[in-house]
Amino acid sequence: FNTPDIISYYDIDKKMDSGYYTFIVLIPSEFEKDVLSNNVPEIQVNIDATRMTQAGIGASYVRNIINQEIETFLQKSSENSFNPKLVTRYKYNQNLTGDWFGSINEIINNIVMISILLSAAFLVREREHGTIDHLMVMPLSSFEIMISKILAVCIIVLIGVCFSIFFIVEILLQIPISGSIVLYLFSTFLVLFATTSMGVFIGTVVKNMPQLGMVFILTILPLMMLSGTMSPYESMPLVLQYLMNLMPTSHFVELSQAILFRDAGITIVYKQMINIFLIGVVFFTITLLIFKKSLKLNG
Repeated sequence: FNTPDIISYYDIDKKMDSGYYTFIVLIPSEFEKDVLSNNVPEIQVNIDATRMTQAGIGASYVRNIINQEIETFLQKSSENSFNPKLVTRYKYNQNLTGDWFGSINEIINNIVMISILLSAAFLVREREHGTIDHLMVMPLSSFEIMISKILAVCIIVLIGVCFSIFFIVEILLQIPISGSIVLYLFSTFLVLFATTSMGVFIGTVVKNMPQLGMVFILTILPLMMLSGTMSPYESMPLVLQYLMNLMPTSHFVELSQAILFRDAGITIVYKQMINIFLIGVVFFTITLLIFKKSLKLNG
């Protein structure tokens, strides 16, 4: 990056709030002159500590890279080598506290897991007990039946999310939440629209609860492990990154950390919200067609 005279600190915070950069290195003006004069210039490294693993390891990597480059430059210049003073600033999680990172990720994982499981189990249980036949003889369309299942799960999960954030995270664990809870809950509703549609799809194609358990494990584990909550998203192969961009959970992880940790507003996370909504519409449409076909077959 250029010197602080060219790139403002507001631009730095905005870039980090959006989650676009994890590390920002600020090299001061006349850095080369100070190095050749055997002065000790300061290089500022800003690190997004909400990505705790990358922040802890990356700080030493940045230091080693800078020292190595300066050593190479000084050897070419026939000057004595020295180590510059590296000033590291951890933002959003200054103490690299694991609870901050883990608590939000656990909420995200449970939102995805419970919404898919509940919506699928509701449908399978109704089919096993025959109550789905009662719905079929009522003056209800397939869309109305499906949307009722989705809204019921959304309300249940949203209540659990509110309890987890206000009581468990803020009061019990005393983890500060700097962002807008209202914006986060709206984003949660969008991702629930997508994940519950996935759950209804699974509940439509499976025949009984044992099959649901097997399919659920095969579905939820990749979603949880490859969405960025358990391992850094950027360290995955590009093929997996492109594939997971088609899943709502990847966008939700990035959105959640931006809102709750960095106080990102809708102007920063609107792209992720649009992506989640569009993915949800696709899942809902496909599931509705299959669900409607299954009702006709049962009829």
